[in-house]
Amino acid sequence: MLDPLTTLSLASSIIQIVDCSTKLITNGIELYKKGSLSLNDEIEQTTDDLKSLTEALSAIPRQISPADQNVKPLSNQERSLQQLAISCSEVGDELLDVLKRAKMQSRQSGWESMRKSFRNANNKKKINDLEIRLKRLQDQLSFHLLAILKDKNSSVISRLENISENGSSTSTKIGQLRNDIVAALEGQKTAQNKCMDPLGGIGTMCHDLEEQAYLQSRAQRILESLHFKAIKERQGDIKETYARTFEWVFSDVASETRPRSPFSKWLQSSDGIFWIAGKAGSGKSTLMKFLCDHSETIRMLGIWGGDAEVTIASHFFWSAGTKMQKLQEGLLQALLYQIFGQCPDIIQAVCPDKWKEASLDSALPIDTWTRQETFAAFEKLGHPNVMSQKFCFFVDGLDEYDGEHSDLLLTLQTLAKSSNIKLCVSSRPWNVFLESFEVHPNRKIVLQDFTKDDIRTFVRGHLEKNDRFLSLMQQDNCYMDLIHAIVEKAEGVFLWVYLVVRSLLRGLTEEDDIATLQHRLQEFPSALEDYFKKVFDNVEPVYRKETGLILQMMSSSPWIFTTLAVYFLLQENNISEATGEIQTTYFTDEEIDSISGRMRKRINARCKDLVEVESRGSETPRLLNLPRVYFIHRTAKDFLQTKHMHSMLQSMTPPTFDVYQSILRVHLAILKAIPTENDLRYVNMFQGYVGHLFCAARTVERMRMQSEVEILDEVETLQATSESLQKQGSIVGPFYCEVINHRLHLYLTYKLDNDPRYLQASMKSKLLIFALKQVFYNGEQTFVQRRISGECIDLTTIKLILERGTSPNQPIPATHADSNPCCTIWEDCLRSWAGERKLRKFLPVQKEIFEATSLLIRYGADLDLTFEMEFRVSLDTTKDEPKFWTVDKVMESVLKPSDYEKIKVLLAEKREASRREREPVGVLARVWKLVGWNS
Repeated sequence: MLDPLTTLSLASSIIQIVDCSTKLITNGIELYKKGSLSLNDEIEQTTDDLKSLTEALSAIPRQISPADQNVKPLSNQERSLQQLAISCSEVGDELLDVLKRAKMQSRQSGWESMRKSFRNANNKKKINDLEIRLKRLQDQLSFHLLAILKDKNSSVISRLENISENGSSTSTKIGQLRNDIVAALEGQKTAQNKCMDPLGGIGTMCHDLEEQAYLQSRAQRILESLHFKAIKERQGDIKETYARTFEWVFSDVASETRPRSPFSKWLQSSDGIFWIAGKAGSGKSTLMKFLCDHSETIRMLGIWGGDAEVTIASHFFWSAGTKMQKLQEGLLQALLYQIFGQCPDIIQAVCPDKWKEASLDSALPIDTWTRQETFAAFEKLGHPNVMSQKFCFFVDGLDEYDGEHSDLLLTLQTLAKSSNIKLCVSSRPWNVFLESFEVHPNRKIVLQDFTKDDIRTFVRGHLEKNDRFLSLMQQDNCYMDLIHAIVEKAEGVFLWVYLVVRSLLRGLTEEDDIATLQHRLQEFPSALEDYFKKVFDNVEPVYRKETGLILQMMSSSPWIFTTLAVYFLLQENNISEATGEIQTTYFTDEEIDSISGRMRKRINARCKDLVEVESRGSETPRLLNLPRVYFIHRTAKDFLQTKHMHSMLQSMTPPTFDVYQSILRVHLAILKAIPTENDLRYVNMFQGYVGHLFCAARTVERMRMQSEVEILDEVETLQATSESLQKQGSIVGPFYCEVINHRLHLYLTYKLDNDPRYLQASMKSKLLIFALKQVFYNGEQTFVQRRISGECIDLTTIKLILERGTSPNQPIPATHADSNPCCTIWEDCLRSWAGERKLRKFLPVQKEIFEATSLLIRYGADLDLTFEMEFRVSLDTTKDEPKFWTVDKVMESVLKPSDYEKIKVLLAEKREASRREREPVGVLARVWKLVGWNS
């Protein structure tokens, strides 16, 4: 299949040749009839143009021959278009040949000779024949191009729609150009007197469409480089149960129960940072989601923007989420991703280096963004001389950031220095935030001071939906007093209100009267922690073991589990005492529904009011849409992670229960339940659970100082025997790469000492190569992202392998495709380091290269190595790149100066020691020197 943009380029080129050839014939006929020096000059220029176009077009069919296609053969329309290109090129060559002969005659006797050459009967017949063929080509081109552009299943339309999804101005142009071309082709098709002139206009539109699609495609590549898994997951998960009650935030008028809100004034006229503070469970995240999506937010920011367009972007930190969901890298990339998605036209100005990189080679992924690159992008976004736009960022959950909060605040304050950028942030009222934001009283809201009316609306709305409550309220005013009591006792905590109302509704179902309902409210703990403890204490004794199992697994893991995970957890616990293994198999959709239904009831009975089960639709296959099991709020997880509750949970489970080993076994069971059919969705699911399992295995190694060899070996067997995983080898990658990625050193040590495969020299070489070059591999975590979870180069693995006799000077196995052929491990490593110029910007990797180099030198790396290397043209290469490299030159180029000086000392010591080893030693050597003999 042709690349869709190549198809447009091919069509545009054909149209240009047809148009150019038509002009030549028309001008030649005019020259024949009238004679004109100006026409002669025009023919000369047009001939040159035709020659260039024909040469360029003749190369395209060869470049896209079916033999070169990796995925799909050419479609019928694409094959026809390819044949048209060949025919068009032939017509162009023949016309050029006629003109060449005419030109040769005209050089002898002037333009009159060229005129006479057109009168020649043979030439006249040839030109008439070419004219007929050109008209035929025009008709065929119109037919095939129209068919391609009107076929909703064609690759061209699919690609155009794919790159036009974000609704940007470029996307609109693409859609309009496509419609204009279709209209022009249909108009030409139905015209009474068809002529060739419209083709020129269609050719221009095709060229414009190709150009716009190419620009949008480059923008899409940059967006892909910014995207990470779960980039918008947290915001999507926030419930909008009481969001509609927050309309007051846009009003600057005070009421009897609510102070004046300064938020609307800040939206319309102020800069800087606006802080929304609130207790745990007060609804901060719900309010932030409400503000991001509300039309009033957009309208009021438009007033602030004036003539400038205002773009909104958001990020919701999540302590229970992935690494990128709780780090600055995630914040900055998420904001840029949304900005560029809405405004692709500004990408080139904001990050020109990335824009150039996106045009170099579409087959290669764009390098992961460094922190310096993201900051540079935001600096340009905030510069009024660079950007005419303004930006408002909503950042939720600063207290859920995983790092030094002072560093995060510094980043936010740096962004807010620009008059083009303002931020609205939310957090709990911790001291670090109070110190930064309290100094601006007109730019903050303490949420619980504003939500009394909202809580009253929420309580009435839910209780009055109950027919029994509504009937009783009409008979007794005490029911209105009950609502008032809830509002006063809530102290602005919506989560507490939600739980109380749920308790009262249960009471109404049980025929509670007003006295009993009031007693329920009085007995309901005022603090969330006290409520969770009461819920926990009220678990029936028969359920306590399973409660302990479920809550330990959920509170000890950073991931959200599913009903299937709980099913395997309970099965593993029950069966392990008898057989020591989980029974797994593939499940039908009906079986998944049955399991989820049963688990929902068991979880509600054992973890009620602490854990919830997500409601899912009827999407199939069910295995890819399992209901998730999560805490009702972050405060519930915080409560269970206290020292006292952690001990309490452990006392509820058998002494032999190890939560991390259990998590490993649950993940293994899920892996076994994933079908092996060739479906990329299952491959991605498998890899996701493998990643979780490896993280849990790493935790076991660090906490228990033991390796779960049997479980990991089973995962390797599953991966090796799955046909679909083998077909997706570029996605999955070798098992040992994951072992090194997750630093499973105890497992690797065991395998190196006991597994015959790992004792082979070729296997040790592969391990060493990957450990040394890990920073260059494109996986879910690459380059900068990899340092989030630790070092980029696995020094421990390097030492483990070198200690077991592997030489850095060992030739690379012939089967290792990711390395340079016919060289040693040491040379391949130096080539990679020399070729990656970005290492100069990335100090953590420089330090690790220094440590790795020191190890390799101590274990005998060849210090006299010299190699030749050609650089591909890129943003990271310069004109003065040396062609020949030595060990010293590579180190000087990659390391920071202080580390390079240390390496120079080590190199000198090793070279001196090597020289001494080659000299004669001992008494005999001294005798020889005395008699004047030199070796």
